[in-house]
Amino acid sequence: MEPKIEIRTSIWKALVSTLGCLIFLSMFIFTWSENSDALSITGIVFFGGAALLFLWQAIDRRSRITIDHLGIYYRTLRIKYRIDWSDIIGTKILSVSGLKIIRIKVKNRDKYLKRMNVKTNKIPRSKKLKGIDELDLSLGLGLIDAKPEAVYDIVKKNLVNHSK
Repeated sequence: MEPKIEIRTSIWKALVSTLGCLIFLSMFIFTWSENSDALSITGIVFFGGAALLFLWQAIDRRSRITIDHLGIYYRTLRIKYRIDWSDIIGTKILSVSGLKIIRIKVKNRDKYLKRMNVKTNKIPRSKKLKGIDELDLSLGLGLIDAKPEAVYDIVKKNLVNHSK
């Protein structure tokens, strides 16, 4: 049996993102005037919320991606169970606006959509990203504490081993 691999959120990436949000938040707070109420409030709510989210991700030390002999568990997809190796048809690593993602094509995406909030992973028909279609699930690798290519290699190796 293969070892269980757990990949967590990078504390430093999450803290740098928090700092960036706090800088923008402070800019909106200091430039708040009567002429720009709506814009300032929108910026304060957006960047304040994002700062809290990134701070939470820095504090939360649970595994973000777990790869084991049964499949892949990706906590941020809100799927209650793992993506089984037997359901995966193929994988591909993509870069979307500089963010690395692993595209996972599954046999029956509806099986997984029933277990998650559909809005979190649905790609609108009019806004399809290059290389991704509606049958794909995706693993965002932006805040992980590992090299995206190394994670992809592990997934690909496990997929090959389990397809035999």
